[in-house]
Amino acid sequence: MSKHFLVAMLCVCAVAAAGCRRRKESGERVQIRTEDGQVVFDSGASVELPRDFPRDIPLPRRAPVRMAMEMPDGFMVTVERAEAMRDAAADFRAAMGREGWTEEHSMDLGVSVMILFNKGDRAVQSVFVSEEGKTLMTLTSGG
Repeated sequence: MSKHFLVAMLCVCAVAAAGCRRRKESGERVQIRTEDGQVVFDSGASVELPRDFPRDIPLPRRAPVRMAMEMPDGFMVTVERAEAMRDAAADFRAAMGREGWTEEHSMDLGVSVMILFNKGDRAVQSVFVSEEGKTLMTLTSGG
């Protein structure tokens, strides 16, 4: 498991734990610098996509970004979707296919749907969950 991934997960846990004690409506921004690069975690109502987010990963227009994490070798993004969970997963599956991604694996666990895509030497994991009448789609890529 890469050092960047472990730092990123530590960052997520730290922000989540802080959120249990107090919540800021404006969101949170955490930056961690290491000798290998920087990890930036943003969450809240108004979050921007990472500046190097791949153009061949399709996102719905005007879909609110709820969380974004930039790592030296990847990203994690959560986007809110209006569709039901399985409809959102089916739409994303089709859109990824149009962009040349190959579906490698998928699981429907009832409460969530996970789909893994590959394209060349890149991989993207997508996870869809229903929350309060909305669907949250989390995309993760990196080494």
